[in-house]
Amino acid sequence: MMTFANRITQFARIVSGIIGLAALLLLCFEVVARYFAPHILPDWGSEVVIYLTVWAMFLVVGELALSGGHVHADFVVDRLNPKPKWAFGLLASFVGLVFSVLFLWYGYEVVDFAHMIGEECDSSLRFPKWIYYLALPTGMALQCLGYAVRIWAEVTEPGSMTSESHLPALED
Repeated sequence: MMTFANRITQFARIVSGIIGLAALLLLCFEVVARYFAPHILPDWGSEVVIYLTVWAMFLVVGELALSGGHVHADFVVDRLNPKPKWAFGLLASFVGLVFSVLFLWYGYEVVDFAHMIGEECDSSLRFPKWIYYLALPTGMALQCLGYAVRIWAEVTEPGSMTSESHLPALED
């Protein structure tokens, strides 16, 4: 299960990097075109940069959940004995999973509504907004996977996710 989750998060990281690179290149083109050839500047450039950046960000949240990389209050918890530290870590993962499931559901509802009404972007591109909104449920599904695997690993082998080197996919 951990190997499957590692492969999914590694693939998502690669796709996120490609999308981020595309956003960066488009942004660079926009900056150069704005000063040297404003007549070729598309009206949709900055909008697409935002769409790509949001997608790139949401694709890596599953990896953060799996690795325990999300922001959390660990100042006190890190000073506890292993058993309470394990319990707090498990509780935090459960809360993260519940949060992710709720946002997955509501994200799906937003995508469904935008698709139903045919919402499009304001530029000449006329990009369907439901594709942009789909980043939220996609990211939350990946985050659910990350938290579920993390919980499973901690329940079946306590302490397995608290070590620093539990994710081979994160090592370069």
